[in-house]
Amino acid sequence: MTSVVKLRKPKTPKRRSEVTVERIRERCVELKITPHTLARNIGVHASTVHDLLSGKSREIKIDTLVKLATGLHCSLAYVAGLDQDINLRVAPRMPPLPVIGIVEDAMRPIGLPPSGKAMSALTQDKSPTYGDFRLEVRDDAMAQAPIPIVHGMFVECVDMRGAGLVVESGRIYAIVKTENGRSCILLRRARVFSDRTELHAESNSSIDPIILIGTLSTDPDMSLYAMGLVINCIGPQ
Repeated sequence: MTSVVKLRKPKTPKRRSEVTVERIRERCVELKITPHTLARNIGVHASTVHDLLSGKSREIKIDTLVKLATGLHCSLAYVAGLDQDINLRVAPRMPPLPVIGIVEDAMRPIGLPPSGKAMSALTQDKSPTYGDFRLEVRDDAMAQAPIPIVHGMFVECVDMRGAGLVVESGRIYAIVKTENGRSCILLRRARVFSDRTELHAESNSSIDPIILIGTLSTDPDMSLYAMGLVINCIGPQ
């Protein structure tokens, strides 16, 4: 006698927008606030949050997503449905990290802080002497990344050299490029091959990749090196 086994229909993976809605609801419950209160706290119309939660709207602008993450006290990656680690849902309250530089494709004389503020880590030895720091973003070279990084945002980085890290494929790095006594800081995603490393922008504009033979160094004495590993991006301060 032939037995018949009924196979269960596989569950359809949730869309990222559905995950975002689910997490917004969860955080509102955990924080004991209503969607209306959330909207008021982050400075958006109540209809913006209502339409998102009801499914009427499935598109979320990056600036709205940043505001939601701030109002819900969770990381941008978590509320966007890109991070499943529950331990990252609520960021601990910590003193603000120092902003030590500006990300933009503009070469500046070494030793002159782009922001006009004291940045001893960059002006003295071109390498942060502490573990974590922030960079102010003033270009849109990574505007089409899965979590867009756009003008006006800040990125939080881990000091590559201080942490003993090496460049890995798929990660976004703060790259310092130096030519003829002038330098700039760029954000690029690394693609590491056996014989070369490619550094790619992710934007609507046509930006040529940076290709170098071998691996990308973390040595600040090099004309091109990885200063920081980008671990988070946050909205304007």
